[in-house]
Parts: sequence; structure tokens; C-alpha cells
Amino acid sequence: MTVRPYDDGTDRSAVAGLIQGVTRHDGTEPLSEEKKAQWLTGVATDSMTILEDHRIIGYVHASWNDAVDSWSLELVIDPAHRSPEMLDDLMEHSVGHL
Repeated sequence: MTVRPYDDGTDRSAVAGLIQGVTRHDGTEPLSEEKKAQWLTGVATDSMTILEDHRIIGYVHASWNDAVDSWSLELVIDPAHRSPEMLDDLMEHSVGHL
């Protein structure tokens, strides 16, 4: 697994497909309206993509929340890759990206 900063120029199409697939699978949008609007307009800063075998399997939108003095994360993971072990790997590989 690789976690790297989101690149709007090269990652947009793959992340769009990921979001559509997750929406179909889960029956609900995986990102809040605010985060989706930021992503659609290209102003999604502090975002990361999660890759496995050079394929995007996840997207993380992070933002600082002043009200609680902490990070707020919205996570989109391909249903085929969801598992407790995957979440552990994600936490291990995300250290230093935020």
C-alpha cells in the first residue's frame, strides 16, 4: 500500500470512478456535500490517494477543524479492499502525511 498526496491533474478520473463505484455499492455518497464540492472544484487541499499495485483504491480528504482543534477525515475505500487489516495498513502508511 502506498499513500501519497492527491494530484488533481493525474488522479481526478480514477478518484471520480472510485466515488461513483462506492456510491453505487453503499447506496450513499461517501463524501459530505462540502468535501465533494471542494473536490469537484479542485480546491481539495490536504487530500491523499491510497494505492495498491499502482491502482487507486482509496481517497482521503483531510481538513483542520478549528472548533475541536483536530483533523477531520473523510475516507473513501473501494469495497473490494475494505478490511480491518487494510485500515491498520492505512494508519501505518499515513503517518507523516498530515
